[in-house]
Amino acid sequence: MADEAETVEEARAFARRFVAAHYPAAVAALLSGSRARGEARPDSDYDLFLLFRHLPEGAFREKIRFEGRAFELFGHDPGTLSYFCRVVVARSGVASVPEMVADGLILFGEREPALASTRAMAARTIAAGPPPLDHAMKRARLSALAELRETLATCPPGPALTSVGAALYPLLADFALRSAGTWSASVKRMPAALAELDPALGDRFAGAFTALFGAGDPVPVLALADSLLARHGVRPGDTFRIASPPNWRD
Repeated sequence: MADEAETVEEARAFARRFVAAHYPAAVAALLSGSRARGEARPDSDYDLFLLFRHLPEGAFREKIRFEGRAFELFGHDPGTLSYFCRVVVARSGVASVPEMVADGLILFGEREPALASTRAMAARTIAAGPPPLDHAMKRARLSALAELRETLATCPPGPALTSVGAALYPLLADFALRSAGTWSASVKRMPAALAELDPALGDRFAGAFTALFGAGDPVPVLALADSLLARHGVRPGDTFRIASPPNWRD
C-alpha cells in the first residue's frame, strides 16, 4: 500500500491493525485529522482517539511509530474525558480532543454504549463554546500582545524579527478567536480556524505574516495587531499595569 495512494478505508484498516497490536484493551477507536479526511501527505501521522473502560493511571497522550508510520494517540476513559471537557478544555479554550471524539471516523466500537455517551458529551462541549475571557485574563493578554507589538515595531531585520513574529502569531490568533467567543485551536490549525471565523480575517493573517517571514516586512502585521487591539481600546504606546497577588512572596 503506497502512502501517496492511501484511501480513507486503507487508513482505517491500517489504524485498526495498529490498535489491535498495541492497545487491545481499547473498547472503541476513532480516526481524525488528514488521514480521516483523505487529505494526508505521505508523511502525515495518524491521529487516534482511544476509549477504554477504565484507565487507573489516567488519560494519556502518546506519539509512537508502527511499521514506519507515526501515530499520535489520545487515550481516555469516560471519567477522564468528562474531566478534560469540563476543566482542561474549558481552561485552555482549545477543543481539539472533543472535536476528535465528536467528528472522528469510528474504527471499531460502534455498539459500545460508552462511545455513544462520550460522543454526545463532546458534542455538547463544542456546542457550548469556550468560557468567556474574564477581565483579568483579557487584560493580561492585551498587555502581552501590546508588548510584543512594540517589540516587533522596533526590531531590526533579521533573526530577532522572525523570532518576535513567530511568538506573536499564536498569541494574536488565539486572542482573535477567543475574543470573538469561539474556540481557539492548536497552532497548526489556527489558520483554518481564523478562516472559519472570518475568511477576510484569515486572508489578512496569511498575507501579513507571509510579508513578515517572506520579505521581512513587519508593517502589515503591525497594522493587523493595531486593528485587533483597537477593538478593545488599546492603542500603540498605551501603558499597562498588571499586579501580582500579594501572597506571591517567600
